[in-house]
Amino acid sequence: MKNQVFNQALQETDIQKQNRMQSELRKEDLADLVKEKRNLIPQAPTESVFNSLIKEADYRGVDHNLLNDYLAGRSEEFLYEMELKERPT
Repeated sequence: MKNQVFNQALQETDIQKQNRMQSELRKEDLADLVKEKRNLIPQAPTESVFNSLIKEADYRGVDHNLLNDYLAGRSEEFLYEMELKERPT
C-alpha cells in the first residue's frame, strides 16, 4: 500500500495532491513508529493509532501545530515532544 501511494505521489503533477499523498505516507510512517515504540500489534489500524496519538498529545499538552508541521515534512519536533525519537546531540 505504502509503495503504491509513494509511486503515485512521485508521478503526480498536481502539487496539492502530491503534498496530500506525502502527508498520508508520513501519517502511515508515524503510526508504524508509534506501534513499534509503544509495543502495539503491527496490525493495529492506522486511524486508531493516530487518534490515540492525538489524545496522548493533548494529554501531554503538545501543540497540534507540531503534528501538522511533521505531516507537512517541515519538522520532527513532534517526534521529540512525544518521545518517539531522541533529539540529536
